[in-house]
Amino acid sequence: MTTVFSMLQHSTCPEDLTFHFLSAHDDAPKLFSSIKSTFPYLKMKIDRFDSNRVRGKISKSI
Repeated sequence: MTTVFSMLQHSTCPEDLTFHFLSAHDDAPKLFSSIKSTFPYLKMKIDRFDSNRVRGKISKSI
């Protein structure tokens, strides 16, 4: 939330920003509700994170 707020606050055109969030669990509606209640004017999309799509592409040491 602080990152989103900072980006909105320091952007010259915050109305042009669109955020994409990834949800690792089936809590997307709760996540959407939390973000929307904090930033009602925010353009955003929440996608479900599919670990199978990135398996083997991200180092386990990170």
